[in-house]
Amino acid sequence: MEPGTAIGNRDPDIGPFLARLRNPLTSRRTRIAIVADLHLSSDADGTWKLLHRTERGLETAIEDVNARDVDGVVFAGDLTASGAEREFRRFEELVEDLEAPWIAIPGNHDVRSWDGDDRSELPTASWFASSYADGSFPVVARFGGVDLVGLNSASTPDDRLTEWSGDVSDDQLEALRERLPALENPLVVCHHTLRSVPETPAAEPWEWFTLDRSEALVDVLTDHDVPLVVSAHHHLPAASVRDGLREVISPAVCSFPRAYSLLEIDERGTTIQLVPCSDREGLTEAYWHARTGEALGQGVLEMACSRLDRLPLLDEWAEDDPAASEVSR
Repeated sequence: MEPGTAIGNRDPDIGPFLARLRNPLTSRRTRIAIVADLHLSSDADGTWKLLHRTERGLETAIEDVNARDVDGVVFAGDLTASGAEREFRRFEELVEDLEAPWIAIPGNHDVRSWDGDDRSELPTASWFASSYADGSFPVVARFGGVDLVGLNSASTPDDRLTEWSGDVSDDQLEALRERLPALENPLVVCHHTLRSVPETPAAEPWEWFTLDRSEALVDVLTDHDVPLVVSAHHHLPAASVRDGLREVISPAVCSFPRAYSLLEIDERGTTIQLVPCSDREGLTEAYWHARTGEALGQGVLEMACSRLDRLPLLDEWAEDDPAASEVSR
């Protein structure tokens, strides 16, 4: 795939549909931006995550979001490259320009996540929640006609995680059971994915993209008819549905395809579009850093390109009305 072709197959200022879903829906049109995997650094360079472009990537996302009349923004984990205090301070400086209300959930790069983690300078999950949520997880924010529920999948109280895997603690699962019945149109966001991407090997490090006990979370969500989970972490776009529960993986802002996800929810259902955070030159740079870099980045790039070539990845509107498929690309 030539870099840039898939992102440009629609109005290049907006980007193509990642998915069109029957649910969630609301009578009040609601727009939510999911900005994931910034890996913000002010002094690092290179890698397939294009660390020397991360500040500009966040600035571009904020500028674009401010022009979209959004009801809220979710930063879906890995705000920082290494969890260093200077990176969080820089994040806070840049988001001062964001006009919409926002919350953030942690990724594995943001908080101390496992017992063998020697990054002792990383903040705790409680610090992150106090700084960027309402003090605890799950965090609930009312954005337009939707109750946005943010989870911490990057750390657990008993430090049972390994490397950059994820889990949702028993305390959070219990809190979800208690809170979901009172919520209107809940939409859940977590950093780690519910489901593995089909072509990934069932081996390390690929299995670390997915929640360790995803079934426990799925059971809670399906018991309460939650229609959609948005996740991140995998640095590629994906969409799937199983037993009525949809999952959309939002791509990374830092690495190819350098985009955020714009959700629009109304009485028809939900559309999710990819919004580029760089021009064609920047997209090409991201492509070649991944193509010539480490094996993990090359694998993610290959899977991302495959998906960009066949957008939308889930189109329930076209299933209901085949004529609608003509406007989905």
